[in-house]
Amino acid sequence: MQSFARNTGTMLDASDLLDAMKPKVRLNIVLIEDDARDALLFQEQLRRASFMTPEVTHFTSLEAFFESNCDSPDVLVLDRFIQRVGLTEGRIRHVKARYPETGIIMYTGSIAPALRSIAVQEGAFAVVEKGSLSLTELELLIMTTAYVGSKITN
Repeated sequence: MQSFARNTGTMLDASDLLDAMKPKVRLNIVLIEDDARDALLFQEQLRRASFMTPEVTHFTSLEAFFESNCDSPDVLVLDRFIQRVGLTEGRIRHVKARYPETGIIMYTGSIAPALRSIAVQEGAFAVVEKGSLSLTELELLIMTTAYVGSKITN
């Protein structure tokens, strides 16, 4: 592997140089997911992110998130079905009212046209089936949601 040297005597690998040239966007992401395995998979996938530095905070319910009084996240990834609460697409409007600057992604185990319609009408930027996106696609979706998703109103 080719290396690059500076006057300091420190050697850099070519991959280090390429990583240094990629701008990384720092994003505050809240994940509302009651399934510990799904939450772990989502967080592990984002740990390998190339274009952003995600700071993921995980909650098992919207109530826990609301009670935390944390700062407005850039993106909220909301599981469609929380066991104790049921379907969550109707709760998107509540999130948008409390955190108007936050872009919302509905993250679900199955997609139906009616779900997409309701979630988008309520103010979600996107509806995504769990595990259906590559890491790059997921990163680009999250970055776009952070930038454009906050502009969507219901």
